[in-house]
Amino acid sequence: MYRSPGWAALAALAALAGCGEGSAPEPVDPGGLPPFDEAACGLPRVTPDVTPRLAVTGVTNNAVVVDGEAVWVVHSGDNTVGRLDVSSGVFDRGFIDTGDGRNPWALASDGARLWISNYATSTVTVARRSDGAVLGEVAIEAVAPSGIVAAGGLVLVASSGFVGPEFGPSGVVVLRALEEAPWLEPLGFLPSPARNASSLTVDPARGRVYVVYTGARGFDPATGDVIVTSDGAVEVLDLAALQAGELDKAVLLHLPLRRDPSDPFSGGPRSLQLSADGRWGYLPSASSPAIYKLDLERLVWARDASDPIPGYVGAGNQLTALAMRGDGLAWVVAYNQDAAYLLDTSCDATVAGPFDLGETPLLEGALDIAWDEATQQGWVILSVSSALAQVRDSSR
Repeated sequence: MYRSPGWAALAALAALAGCGEGSAPEPVDPGGLPPFDEAACGLPRVTPDVTPRLAVTGVTNNAVVVDGEAVWVVHSGDNTVGRLDVSSGVFDRGFIDTGDGRNPWALASDGARLWISNYATSTVTVARRSDGAVLGEVAIEAVAPSGIVAAGGLVLVASSGFVGPEFGPSGVVVLRALEEAPWLEPLGFLPSPARNASSLTVDPARGRVYVVYTGARGFDPATGDVIVTSDGAVEVLDLAALQAGELDKAVLLHLPLRRDPSDPFSGGPRSLQLSADGRWGYLPSASSPAIYKLDLERLVWARDASDPIPGYVGAGNQLTALAMRGDGLAWVVAYNQDAAYLLDTSCDATVAGPFDLGETPLLEGALDIAWDEATQQGWVILSVSSALAQVRDSSR
C-alpha cells in the first residue's frame, strides 16, 4: 500500500491513493515480472548499474526533471529546488528557495528561466536557470496547482482542484511568458469535466499538449472500501489556438479512461510519455501496476483499463512512474517496491527486473524518474528517504 509521507504537497496524491498522513515506512512489497512472450520481444536488453544514494535531497522530493547539463529535484517539504550538475555530480540541495509554505510541486524550463508551480499558495515562482535567483512569484487562478510546462512562449499549469479531502473543479491555466515583471500574462482558464489535473506533455511534432487527469478515489467511511469518485481522462489541446489566445478553439478532444469496474485501483493515469517514434503515448497508473497506451494518430485507446499493459506484479494499491528511452525501451518504476523494470515497447511487455533502487528493506518510495538520452542515464527520486538514485546502462 502506498504510504503518504504526510506533507501538504502530497495531499492530493495521498487522497488519490487513499492513505493516511504521517504513516511510518513499511517493508517494500515483493515484486516480479508478469508473464510475457519472449519470442515477440526483440529489442536488445540492458542491465542497469544502480547507485541507490547518489545524493541526499530535501524533504519530500516530489518531481525530477533533466534539462541538458542539469537535473532538477523539487523538494515540496523543504520549499526548495535542488540542482545536480551532470558532469561533476555535485548536488546543490537549496539551489532555489521558493519561500516558506509554498510546497512546490513541479518544474518547467524555457531555457533561461525555471517555472515552479506552488501547490499550497496557488502561485508560480520564476527563477533564473543559471544561478537560481528568484525573479518573482506570480499568483494564478488555480486551486492546488500541480503539473507545469513551458512551450511556444506559453506556460501552462494544471489546476488539480484539491481542496481536501476531495477534488473540486479542475482544468488548465494558460499564461503567456513575459521577458520582465510581471513575468506572466493570464490568457484564461480551460475547465474540464474531469478531476485532478496532474500533468501536461507537449507533442511538438503535432502541435499539441496532452493534459492528464488522474481522477480521484476515497474511502467509504462505513466499510473502508475504496470509492472511485472520478474517472481519469486525457484532454488534447491545440498549441496554436492557445498561442493565439483562442481558448474556445483549444480543446480538441476529451478522452475518458474508464476504470475496470471489478478493480477499484484501475485507471488513474498519472502522466503521458511519448514513445521514441512519437506514435504512442504511454501512461503509468497512479493507483495500480498498469500502463495504458494511447494511439496519438487516431486519438483512441490502444490499451485501456480493460486491457492494460502489466508493468509488474503487484497487489492492490500501487504507484507507477515511467520514463521513455530513445531505443524503444522504457524504465518502469514501482513506488511500493523501490524497484525499476524494463519495458519493451516492441511487444508492450515488461521484460527485465526488478532492479533494486533502495538501500534498506524499508520503503524508500521511488516516486519519479527522468531519463537523459544523451548520457544514457536516469535519476530516480526516493521520496520517503529523501534520496536521489542513479540508473546507468552497464551492458547492451
